[in-house]
Amino acid sequence: MQQAFRREFGIARSKLQHGILLAAVLAAIGMAVLIFGAGAARDSASIGAFNLVIAAGILFYNLRALRDTAPRLVVDAQGIWFREWGIDTLPWSEIADVEIAGSRVQSYVAVTLRDAERLLQRLPEDSRRKLKSNRLVRLPELRIPHGAVEATLDEILAAIEAGRKGGT
Repeated sequence: MQQAFRREFGIARSKLQHGILLAAVLAAIGMAVLIFGAGAARDSASIGAFNLVIAAGILFYNLRALRDTAPRLVVDAQGIWFREWGIDTLPWSEIADVEIAGSRVQSYVAVTLRDAERLLQRLPEDSRRKLKSNRLVRLPELRIPHGAVEATLDEILAAIEAGRKGGT
């Protein structure tokens, strides 16, 4: 018996590691300002504390995201679901084309819709509003940016192509 095709991608750990590194740098700056800048600047305590608060917030967000094991991208027999789009699974019948696009700095997998207006009409009002204001949506194109999940763009494209063909 053949098992149904399903491929899940989790959050990109490298992206979270960069966030933790940023938090460490901000914390070091905050501590340095608090320790060494006490007499040099009038507001050094406020500046140092502000850096520490921002560092703590970034660290908290990244550690919380590291613990999240839910998939960010799912490609299965029904279609494509990407958490950041904020909509239910996009059925294969709605997808016209899938390709890697963008520049070397900001590359992404572009999922082009057959009929964007029909998709928008099908969605509830709140989902429609979220989709229109989403930075990853440029209708008729939905984007999966490089580094959003723990896979290369080529691996994502290959999974999508396999899903379109029924998982063969």
